[in-house]
Amino acid sequence: MVNSVEEFGANVAKAINKLLDHKAQRDGKKFTRNALAESLGMPASAITRLTHPDPSKRVTPQVATLLRIVKFFQRDGWPVTINDLLSADTGRADVQAESGESLKELAVVQLYDL
Repeated sequence: MVNSVEEFGANVAKAINKLLDHKAQRDGKKFTRNALAESLGMPASAITRLTHPDPSKRVTPQVATLLRIVKFFQRDGWPVTINDLLSADTGRADVQAESGESLKELAVVQLYDL
């Protein structure tokens, strides 16, 4: 359970940073906060304010912003939910660091194999 606004902000920052790192690792190329912001059609400062290393410079995120971030990563193949962003300590934000090819293979299941 989140005990304070600062802890809440830290959880969101931690979860977003993990997603950025895992995406970069999976794709084999750097994926930055600025790249996320550009993909979302937002100013880079909006993502920076959510993930800033200095807690005093973080802002409490708007639900709409979190939903945009979640939808972006879901479209990119990550099994992430808004709850993952809100409670980074659950471990669910540690999304699988698999290659894009293995994710495609997981999606192909023959009916007779079930």
